[in-house]
Amino acid sequence: YIIIINTKTSLIIFLILSVLHSCTTQIESDWKGPHRNGKYPETGLLKDWPEKGPDLLWQYDSLQMGHSSPAVTKDAVYVTGMPDSTTGILFCLDLEGNLLWKDTYGEEYRIAYTGSRSTPVVTSRELYLMSGAGEIICYDIKKRKKKWTKHMVGAYGDSIPKYGHAQSVLIDGNKLYCVPGGDQFNVLCLHRKTGDLIWSSSGNGETSTYSSPALINHNGHEILLTVTNESILGISTDSGNLLWSIPFKPLFVRHVNTPIYEKGTIFMATDAYKNEGGIIAIALNPEGNKAHILWERKDIRNLLNGIIVHEDLLYTPMYRKKDWQSLDVQTGQTVNTWEGYVDGTLTIADSLFYVLANDGKVLLCEDTGTGLQAISSFQLDISIYN
Repeated sequence: YIIIINTKTSLIIFLILSVLHSCTTQIESDWKGPHRNGKYPETGLLKDWPEKGPDLLWQYDSLQMGHSSPAVTKDAVYVTGMPDSTTGILFCLDLEGNLLWKDTYGEEYRIAYTGSRSTPVVTSRELYLMSGAGEIICYDIKKRKKKWTKHMVGAYGDSIPKYGHAQSVLIDGNKLYCVPGGDQFNVLCLHRKTGDLIWSSSGNGETSTYSSPALINHNGHEILLTVTNESILGISTDSGNLLWSIPFKPLFVRHVNTPIYEKGTIFMATDAYKNEGGIIAIALNPEGNKAHILWERKDIRNLLNGIIVHEDLLYTPMYRKKDWQSLDVQTGQTVNTWEGYVDGTLTIADSLFYVLANDGKVLLCEDTGTGLQAISSFQLDISIYN
């Protein structure tokens, strides 16, 4: 198992376990794990790290500008970057850091926070990514070339968000889900082999966000979860019909985090101020076609670091603060608070928590009953976010 860190200009690989676990499903690498909830099924991972951190296996320095995460399969690492500040490049490396091939996938977003955005999604044969300009690109990774492209602005009347598109498309079977945010073509289901339209949903007619959609199975009912500018939506994957909508308005920036599902409840976090945003819990009825707000915490700011739900607790950082909290998933009440490292991304595997803080600190943590306490840590000579 490995830790892979995109430092905006480089790719850094650290050894955690001597074996990289291969995926047995059709999806070999997805955004935030197989269920898009920050949880990974790997076991047998190191329970602590050497004093100076895991061994550095290799580092690749030719990506230049980018904000996306790398996608790792059993035999390759795929990552995007912008070497010339204009166009996006897809890089394919082997597991020893050697460049196997690269390809220009098209124009990238360069007005604000220049760099590639979308994290690629990889199947056994194809790779899918969305450019900041709103173009969906499907690659045949065996032939190392584009298979099809679809531009959401031209084809579906989409408008580009202020900071460019950043969603990772969702693959399930032969379906590809994405959220252009147009009035009529608000949420789309395309055939992933051809890019042809299967169905479209008008949703609430709101603009798209930076959030990626998620797929849940609720008591045998398959539901697409997505977030538009002021709403959380539940959509039928069969027909595209809007099942339910819950108002959820961000502060200034459009939603960034991905909604997650756990035991019949949906959780979503965003920036907060006064009576807007924060963290919301949404309960579904048994059929999944109705929803209501279970609780809200409008005092917690979590703009873009995501949340984790584990063993009836929700873990969240506070935006740009050294303040972390765990909440009771049933009530939303704070169980523990702790400090010691700035906000950052949170991942869980083998019952341990991995924190990549925005000041470049990497921590291996466990919940001791009083919050997440670091078992081991090391410092990268970079800042993840500024």
